[in-house]
Amino acid sequence: AMNKILTQKILKTAGLPVADFCAVSKTLPSPGNMIREFFKGDAVVIKPALEGSSIGIRIVQNDAQIEDALVQAFTYGEDVIAERFVKGRELTVGILGCQALPIVEIRTSRGFFDFEAKYQKGMTEYLVPADLPAKTAGQIGSLALAAFQAVGCRDFARVDFLLAEDGNPVILEINTIPGFTETSLLPMAAACAGYDFSGLCVQLMRSALERVQQ
Repeated sequence: AMNKILTQKILKTAGLPVADFCAVSKTLPSPGNMIREFFKGDAVVIKPALEGSSIGIRIVQNDAQIEDALVQAFTYGEDVIAERFVKGRELTVGILGCQALPIVEIRTSRGFFDFEAKYQKGMTEYLVPADLPAKTAGQIGSLALAAFQAVGCRDFARVDFLLAEDGNPVILEINTIPGFTETSLLPMAAACAGYDFSGLCVQLMRSALERVQQ
């Protein structure tokens, strides 16, 4: 799941909704042209394939910005993924065992949930449970569990989504080592489901013990 390219390929093969994407390598003769030809001038999000915390990500609104975004992304590794930009609400679903936790909506004034929005106090508002129709929330929870299972996760993870303006959810990525302080997103969702922080830690230890006993 740390490899964004491999994750998106697995999710797409499993029939799960992901944004159109194009993978490029630093060793290719013209990765920028590949992206331009694939997206035909549409806005794209360029990301290092092996980074977390939104490091190295750039939203590119036109072809002229692609090269600079690639230079930045390639400083973090040889491989980059470009995804079609989806405008919508940012949501995340914590998974605990086989249970999808209440959905958290992430609202920030920074355009997207970037490094500063994640780690600077007061930059982001979190709504849990997210204000969604029950049918939509159920669909997103089911997709999160399906993604968790398709990639082969266990015990816990966090699945990030965009809910597009047309109402369709798109899976962004799976975080197998999500933030785990009392104010982090997974514990926040778990608290909404009735697990205090100690109870959440105990539940994870129980899962590990059960696996050893089996």
